[in-house]
Amino acid sequence: GDVYKRQYYEATFVRISRDIILQEAGNFQAPEFWTNRSSIGDKMKDALDKALMENGANCVSLQMLKIDLPETYENKIVLTQVEVQKKTMKEFEQNATLIRAQLQVDISESNRTIANISAYGQSQGYVIRQQATAKAMNNIITAESTVYKAAMDIIGPVSYTHLTLPTKAQVQISVVAVSLKKK
Repeated sequence: GDVYKRQYYEATFVRISRDIILQEAGNFQAPEFWTNRSSIGDKMKDALDKALMENGANCVSLQMLKIDLPETYENKIVLTQVEVQKKTMKEFEQNATLIRAQLQVDISESNRTIANISAYGQSQGYVIRQQATAKAMNNIITAESTVYKAAMDIIGPVSYTHLTLPTKAQVQISVVAVSLKKK
């Protein structure tokens, strides 16, 4: 008796399950089984659980392991998915190329900015050096003038036959003849 009942219930549950799954599968387009497989499985499980509850059973889980479609139709789906993947890869490649190009533009702009800053710094350094040299020369001339005036006040007029003006290297004043007069 128990074996008969078990076989009877088992056959009934298999028949109900097959009918509900086929009925639910008809609600979806074949490509959706690739793109929304998990969602479709959840909907089939809910429908199957509802039908089995009416017969005193329930569906704990449902996993779609294999979906049999006509070979030509399945091949078309595979080709469609391959084309979708190729398109996606092309988009990724285009985005990568665009990013690389933008990076090159950014690098070029940064290098140009660096070159401009460097050139400006060098020019400012040159100006500062020239100003410092001019100020130093001016200070030397002023100091020599002050010393000369002080010497004139002490020793009186001096006749020069040769005078070397200050240069970057060394300042030299040559006095060939000096006539001293007492005041």
